[in-house]
Amino acid sequence: LVKIDAQIHDYSAISADGASVSYHVIARADVDLSKPRPTAMYGYGGFQAALIPGWSGTWLAAWIKAGGVLVLMHLRGGGELGPDMWEQGRLKHKQNSFNDVYAIAEDVIARGITDATQLGVVGGSNGGVMASVVVVQRPDLFRASIAQSPSNDILARGRDPIALSASLDYGDPNDPEMSEVIFTWSPYQNIQEGTLYPALLLDAGKEDVRCTLWHVRKMAARMQSANKGSNPILMRVREGVGHGATDVKGQDAQGTDWLTFFIDQLGLG
Repeated sequence: LVKIDAQIHDYSAISADGASVSYHVIARADVDLSKPRPTAMYGYGGFQAALIPGWSGTWLAAWIKAGGVLVLMHLRGGGELGPDMWEQGRLKHKQNSFNDVYAIAEDVIARGITDATQLGVVGGSNGGVMASVVVVQRPDLFRASIAQSPSNDILARGRDPIALSASLDYGDPNDPEMSEVIFTWSPYQNIQEGTLYPALLLDAGKEDVRCTLWHVRKMAARMQSANKGSNPILMRVREGVGHGATDVKGQDAQGTDWLTFFIDQLGLG
């Protein structure tokens, strides 16, 4: 168990369409939040799943104990505030989930808690999709991203029958109208050549049948080719691991990878 004397702040930001989006800032009690600090933003924002208080892996607690700042984002598409919150972040409204991330990131920066050179974003599964999308759409806003078990080519999900269940939130890529919507935000399709992208760690399980391995392979290859700068684009494939499922030893190893990646890229010393 990790015990932390922490400070917790409840804030809200205004998203692109005028909606108010809530988030929590958590840091060690003695951390001065009036000066920019290395900050990790964590969110999910999909499938009516509620992001409740707690740790998504002990590495986040270790991040805070080391002096980093954690931002827990309550994004539309999630279920913290009921079905309306979900409806506002799915299908034709999926872009709202990502706009909420940008609103929170800009609000955190405006408060002086962090800046774009020290800001990272992390998520798994649908949150991994989010962590992939935001660095493609807004590379200026983040320094690093960790995307665990993401789908990156949303238009090509039809080749994996199990993955089509995600159509509940993303829409059916075989539907002409929805495919046009998906094309506007699907991370793989929106990578631009010659762009300075943030550092990116794509973390996948080799046995994952929900978000299969080819998604991160395609994303890593295209990002490495398109990236203008020297920020690393990395892929980590975990043997014998499914959709984020691994034993305690594997979770510790994964947490160590993520922690060291953010410490290095966001400058937590």
